[in-house]
Amino acid sequence: MGDISSCLPTDSQTVTAIYISLKVDGDTEPPRGYLGASIIGHECDRYLWYDFNDCVQENFPGRLYRLFETGHLQEGRMVRDLRSIGVTVHDVDDKGEQFGMSDVSGHFSGHMDGCCLGIPEAPKTWHVFEGKTHNDKYFKILKKKGVKVGFFKHYAQMQMYMHKTGMKRALYMAVNKNTDELYTERIHYSGRESNELIAKARRIILARHAPERCVSKPGTFTCRFCPASDLCWGESLKALPVPYISCRQCCHSTPETDTDHGRWSCNYTGATISREKQLEACPHHIVLPDLIHFAKPTDSTDNSIEFTNKDGSIWVNGDGDGKWSTKELMACTPSSLNDKTQIIKEEFSGSEVVYGGVPIGNVMERYESDLSVQKWSGPASMLNKAWESFYNESLANVNPTATQHDGKYMAKEIKGRRVAVIVKCSQTAWILELTGPNK
Repeated sequence: MGDISSCLPTDSQTVTAIYISLKVDGDTEPPRGYLGASIIGHECDRYLWYDFNDCVQENFPGRLYRLFETGHLQEGRMVRDLRSIGVTVHDVDDKGEQFGMSDVSGHFSGHMDGCCLGIPEAPKTWHVFEGKTHNDKYFKILKKKGVKVGFFKHYAQMQMYMHKTGMKRALYMAVNKNTDELYTERIHYSGRESNELIAKARRIILARHAPERCVSKPGTFTCRFCPASDLCWGESLKALPVPYISCRQCCHSTPETDTDHGRWSCNYTGATISREKQLEACPHHIVLPDLIHFAKPTDSTDNSIEFTNKDGSIWVNGDGDGKWSTKELMACTPSSLNDKTQIIKEEFSGSEVVYGGVPIGNVMERYESDLSVQKWSGPASMLNKAWESFYNESLANVNPTATQHDGKYMAKEIKGRRVAVIVKCSQTAWILELTGPNK
């Protein structure tokens, strides 16, 4: 039979719809509330500080979310492989959940893949079990250099699990995703390295100022793919380039060390802040000064911080007339925060700053009005093709400015006041544009 590829559609609408669904699901997963043992071996303390304080969010395409799921599925297969040669493997506890560990009063946590007894190299020794997947390039690095040199984050992760469980050995098992080749390596426990890693976690968790960068200039390999790069080096067009507002970015909040529950408290209200409340953030939010790259803090009160720009102009972050709220900082550019715009803000106090002409908030609330126009409607399977015909770009590959995923809608807002919507109950789709002034 001849090659029929030229007769087939170049862009599968089914695949695109799956990727969009995976991305919406993945992007709307709540962020974890702790510093993870899986990343404590990261070379940059500053990145870890940003991550712990809700300042970064990875922008993964739907395909990568599916790839992550493949990695989790491989762990179960590796467990079955070990059991098939007589190794005892415990991959869940009595409640059917992964074994967890925590330190630094619950702010530093991790979940190990399991523990095992009876591996041929040391049949009488209990081992922490950690399973990973690698593509062919990185699998070759692993075989050549070993875990500690090739993938220090994985090595550090196992050191933490051994330290907290008392086991002195770990079994690292990896699979080559290209060839299905297996690799195992036994890791020895190091008390010195484990204590250094815990000290590192404590230092990052308790810091209210950003640690030093691990490199001296932007554009290095370490920074090139880092989701915190724009924030770290001050290269964003936004005054406050964080993905969402969190109490962890506020001067009033403190990670407490008197319990084992990862508790945070608010110095302004005196209340304990649950993880859910942290992600809501109250109007009294004042941003940690190290998150502002273009101005220096020059004065403060209990509920505000005065910043001075490099040109000498002054503005204030806080709640009240004439002050810029943290929510507004996320929407503004650095150049808009100066004496002139401060005067304008005082004259029109109570108005909301918008980003790209669209106020920050619920996506569909901004489009379900007579201020928007429906450019297209049809079956959800045709959404990507319709989007490409209007805008000459792939919906699956373009970065959203906001997303919404609830019981009614999957919505993806794109720069230019455009939104793609799938109505879940009917699997119909819309393309909307906001045409009028903001509500």
